[in-house]
Amino acid sequence: MSGFTYSVVASALHDPASIGRILAPVVMSLEEIGGRRATSADLELHTPHVIVVGTGGTERDTLDLIERRHAHAPWEPVVLVAHERQNSLAAALETQVAALWDKGAQAVIALAQSPRLLTQKIAHGIPGLDVVIQGRDPGELPSAPQPIDGPVLVASGLQAQHLGVVELNLDGRAAKAPLVLDDRRGAAERRARLLDVRIERYQSQVEALPAGDRRAFVKSKLDAATLERAKVFEDAKAGAP
Repeated sequence: MSGFTYSVVASALHDPASIGRILAPVVMSLEEIGGRRATSADLELHTPHVIVVGTGGTERDTLDLIERRHAHAPWEPVVLVAHERQNSLAAALETQVAALWDKGAQAVIALAQSPRLLTQKIAHGIPGLDVVIQGRDPGELPSAPQPIDGPVLVASGLQAQHLGVVELNLDGRAAKAPLVLDDRRGAAERRARLLDVRIERYQSQVEALPAGDRRAFVKSKLDAATLERAKVFEDAKAGAP
């Protein structure tokens, strides 16, 4: 890949110098393959663009950046780059799922090429997923689909021993359907779960921070998420036929 730009999104609660040191290897790798840091003007051009999720707590800011970018390049896929520290991966996954629902997805399926424990954390901890398919499986996960208080976890087994087909019933017409989704109600429930995670995170940050600009900033995020959470099911009900 060459000739692309990238943006870095990081929480205001983290020290910029520390984040710079953590992200240095990521930035170096991107620039080695032709990337350069995007300016505000770059976001309005058609040059391919990726987003580096520097820390957790950045889901709303990243979604805002995606929306801004798509105003100029609506055909462009969302490409998020995560790393192993500062809750980067969790924030990137939550943002990607939310972006898919915002674009009108009827179901969100994750293909995980990760160790068993990480796959199970993804399935349990990322709101809005419907099915998680474990592609890299040394035979440690159950062969039958596992409902886990949220999405269904499906494993391919050692050397694809349990390779099969997952059928989703999105409109009630299919004869065999392990998973049934309601268009508006289901989308509202997934959005609510995502907002609950954000509200809990913002609430813990507000309680931990001393009075000042940072606390006020996080409190504004908490208030906005709480207000949106209160309206989720009202909006779904208003849109019902």
